[in-house]
This record gives sequence, structure tokens and C-alpha cells, in this order.
Amino acid sequence: MLGMPLTSLYFAVTGIAIFSLGILLPIIFRNRTSHVEAKGLIPSGNRPFTVLIPAYLEVSSIGPTTRRLREELTSYAPAGSRVLVVASDLETAIAAQKAGAEVLQTPREGKSSAINRGVAVSEGSIVVVTDANCQIQPPNWPELLIQDLEHSHLVSASKHESGSPETAYWKYEQFLNKHEHSRATETLALVGEFLAFRSEDFSSIPAEGADDTSIAISFHSRGKRTVIDSRISASEPTPTFRDNIERRIRITSQLADTLAHNFGYLLKTPLGRKFLLHKGYRTTIGTIGFWLMIGALVFSGNFKMAVIVPTILAVCVAIYATRPKLIPNWVHAASTAISLQFVPLMSVPRVLRNMFIGRETGWEKVAR
Repeated sequence: MLGMPLTSLYFAVTGIAIFSLGILLPIIFRNRTSHVEAKGLIPSGNRPFTVLIPAYLEVSSIGPTTRRLREELTSYAPAGSRVLVVASDLETAIAAQKAGAEVLQTPREGKSSAINRGVAVSEGSIVVVTDANCQIQPPNWPELLIQDLEHSHLVSASKHESGSPETAYWKYEQFLNKHEHSRATETLALVGEFLAFRSEDFSSIPAEGADDTSIAISFHSRGKRTVIDSRISASEPTPTFRDNIERRIRITSQLADTLAHNFGYLLKTPLGRKFLLHKGYRTTIGTIGFWLMIGALVFSGNFKMAVIVPTILAVCVAIYATRPKLIPNWVHAASTAISLQFVPLMSVPRVLRNMFIGRETGWEKVAR
């Protein structure tokens, strides 16, 4: 390969093989987990819905989202359903109240704490956790959710971002969660943009860590069935490049915290092992394989490689950041896959800080 030494070639091939396994293993094992029978299901009956929205600096988005959700609840959910906004700033609280939501104003303690507080005042209802800028489809999703809760305890949706350069990524995620025998796929890889459950099935989650994964593990560890319904989708506008990178770094560091605290349990269960292959491998061993390949190419002693490889990385990041429309979709997909390998690397300082200094109590966020 362009005159590379044998040792460098060996490490490059090994690295790409390790990285590729992170993509292939979840596909190979996606339908091989044992089915968990839903036991102890409490009938949903005509319970009202509580759509719970943890919100911070969401003045412009909370109003339209609240009004849309109230219309959908009025049309398709049982009587008495409501939108409850757990607001961590006064402006968001006022905007939500004007739009007709019930408001619980709290200090800024993170999304997990906001969920704990919101569920605590939602006794007797079906709780749906979503985000202030999220749109749930189809409009009759409450009817579909009631069907799901007849055989499941925790229900999530598929996710996509409108106009996102990560379209291929989300299609890959949806493929992994598409079961060949059922509309609802049993999994722990849920999305925080849509989580639904009976209030009495919920148990408080740790303030640190990834809220969606913590909820999924909490339910599964208590013998409760967790699924994704591919008929329901949660979409949100594409964030700016800077906001997206910050969000992914935060999510990756929180996921690392959750995996570290629950690794033993996940390793013991089929669904947990599938999750480790899906999320854990890709953000740890898979990323190490990618950078092993890059390092082997750059430091092979071949001048061309030392110039070409960093140039390709820079071009991929530029395409991912600017999203030029004339670029073919496969180039966007490749650029996204390469660019996202920087995220676990950039997450390491935050993970180490959370481990040895203490977790972050907040992060920089642009008001929406």
C-alpha cells in the first residue's frame, strides 16, 4: 500500500477490522436475543396521558410543541391528559404556561432529575417523556402507544433528524431496531426523545449518566419489557455543527458513566450483551480500532500517507460541518462516519473529569 512497511500495514488492517466489527456485530446479533415475556402488566384502561417535557432555555420551541401535543392528546388520548413542563428557567416556564402546559419549575439539575421530579407528580397516568423541540409522528401516536402498553412496560420510538447529515446513521439505527416478526422490537437502545411507561412502573434514575439508557436498564433489571415501536417516530430539527458536537460529547460521556456502573449486569443478560455490542463496542473498541488504523497510516514513514490521510480527515469534517447539497449521499454518509470518530476521543477529558473531579452540573447551551 504505497510502499508502507509491513508492520504499519498490519496495524492498519487490524484497526479497520476492529472498527468494521463495531458495525457488523450488531447486525449479526440483532434478532438473536431471547424474548422476555411481559409479566406483571398493570392494565392501562382509560388512564390519562402526562406528556413530560424537561426544558431549559426553550422559549421559542416550547410553545409550538405544547400546543401541538395538546391537540393530539385532545384528539387521541383519554380525557384528562395533559402536558407537564419541568422548566429550569423562568422564561421557558412562562412560555409553556402561556401555551397551556402545566409547569413545574425547578433548579437546573439535569434531565434525569427533571424526569424524576415530573414522574413523581404524575401518579396514575401514562407518562410520555419527550423534548421541547421534538415532533412525534403520526398524530394518532397515543392510540398506537396504548396498543403497545398491552404487552410492554417501556416503549420508545424510532428517531430521525430532518435534513441531517446523519441520515445514514439513523437509518442504520432503525435497521437494527426493525424486527422481522413484530412491530415492536425488544431492546435497551431506546431514544430519549420518546419514552413512555405507566407511572407506577417507574423507579427514580441516577442524576448522572444517560437518562434514556438508565431508564431502560432500570426497567429491564426489574423484569419489565422494553421495546421500540417502529410505527412511532420522534424527529427534531438538525442542530448546528457546534451544538451537535457538544451534544454528542455530552451523550457519549454520560453513556460511558452508565455503562461503567452497569457493565456487570449488562454482561449477564442477552439484551444487555446486545446493547454492549451495539453502543458500547462502537464508542470504545471500535473507535480505538479506527484511530489505530489512522495512526498506522500517518506514522508509517510514508510521506504521501502522512499528507493524504490528515487531508481526508479534514475534508470529511468540513463536509460534515457544512453539509454541501451537491455532494452525493454516499460521500455525506462516509464523511459522517469518519467525523463521528472524533467524538469519543473528545469525550475522554470529560469522562476523566466526571470520574475523578465530579460530574458536570450543566453545560453550555444556546437558547432555542
